[in-house]
Amino acid sequence: MMRSLRRARAAAQPDVDHGGVSPAREAGLRSHAPRVAHWRNVRAAIGALCALGALYACAVNVEWTDVLDAFRRASLPWTAAAAGSVLVTLALVTFRWGLLVDSGPLTRRWRVLWDSVVLGQAVNIIVPFRFGEGARVAVTCRGLDVPVGRVMVGLALERAFDVAAFGTIVFVLMAAGWMPDAFRGLLPGAATVTLATIGVALLSVRFLPRVLGWLRRRVGALTPAAAWIETQESAMRGGWTDVTRRHQLAMTALLTALIPVTAAATNLLVLRAFDLPIPVVTAFVLLVVLQIGTAVVSVPGNIGVFHYLTVVTLAAWGVPRPTALATAIVLHVVSLGPKVVLGALTTMLSGSFSDTWLSARSRS
Repeated sequence: MMRSLRRARAAAQPDVDHGGVSPAREAGLRSHAPRVAHWRNVRAAIGALCALGALYACAVNVEWTDVLDAFRRASLPWTAAAAGSVLVTLALVTFRWGLLVDSGPLTRRWRVLWDSVVLGQAVNIIVPFRFGEGARVAVTCRGLDVPVGRVMVGLALERAFDVAAFGTIVFVLMAAGWMPDAFRGLLPGAATVTLATIGVALLSVRFLPRVLGWLRRRVGALTPAAAWIETQESAMRGGWTDVTRRHQLAMTALLTALIPVTAAATNLLVLRAFDLPIPVVTAFVLLVVLQIGTAVVSVPGNIGVFHYLTVVTLAAWGVPRPTALATAIVLHVVSLGPKVVLGALTTMLSGSFSDTWLSARSRS
């Protein structure tokens, strides 16, 4: 009788391969992949059309001789300072990433953290659909030898901190009357996205370990999948405990407040390079508009969309279109160029691009 029960129980257990994935689950993933690829292609096509339309809107009826004159008047020292501010922002993001994913000495793991950040941002710029987050997770897990669950907790909390800072900037700009009338409609959408993202991130971090615990019990304690799930569950709980310590939480919040300031400083330095007679707050308005616009329309390198949004924003302060277009081109190169170059260097120095790309796709 007992032997029959054991045979029935074994038959009821799902077959699991050495990777911890059942054949049924693997078949489901294969059938789902074409639909995901289809919608990614559709979104890419829509983004490409938007990019072409934005480029046309920027360039139509513009005197290119005036654009070239604006380039000649631009200050090279201010432009170089703007490029340097991008490196400062990346350093702050790297420091915060280290606080979120690991509690060990920062000096011994700085190279891994830096590589993960710059490579992730470079991939996000070149390839839409946030593949860069997968690349960052892959590099961090491999370089620091930490479980995926711990890194995913850091990624979720990072998103919550960033969105909270972004929502605060939008609210302050609106409350102080610094946001141009053309962008006042951003507040309801920004508030909704802020609250929803923070809620989803915190709920995921708090309740996903419980879901993993339930799943581990259903899978069975002796299976490879159960051991992997238990590791992730423990890592997520430990990650939440470490990040919410008073000192670490305060330092993370401080860095989160500084990151948009240095990002806006990049905008301000480029605006100063063209000697535009506009207030300092323009740099923060431009930061908000670019964040929202490039998130909605995802195209490689944000080409076209970035330039159009910059021209429209500067037009609110009466900047002529040729000068605004020249400013947009320089700002695009200064803001994204160093990240792409650093990402390429990181790839060449640390490993093949194909390995990183495959890891990013598997984790996205």
